[in-house]
Amino acid sequence: MPKNHVKLVIENSPEEKAFVLEVPEVTTVESLISHAISKAKWKDRKLALLTAKLGMAEAKQFNAITQPLNDMIVSHLQKFEIRLKDKVSRNFYIL
Repeated sequence: MPKNHVKLVIENSPEEKAFVLEVPEVTTVESLISHAISKAKWKDRKLALLTAKLGMAEAKQFNAITQPLNDMIVSHLQKFEIRLKDKVSRNFYIL
């Protein structure tokens, strides 16, 4: 099972959570984000995705994910930085 580091950040807030998540082989980035939100106990909040960034475990740099999150499969030892916003707007993708 792939192990991935996921950092969740709520924009304009001191709230931040980081996890190492072990997920099944064919997990999408969208599912990984949902799993991380559940683990953070933020599932009942109305959150909007602002950005999703990807990096490799040994690298310090993150790159924006530009493809659909439900099409991208996670690999072992990837790092994700997910920025969320509490206010819901129709311009944002709602998780």
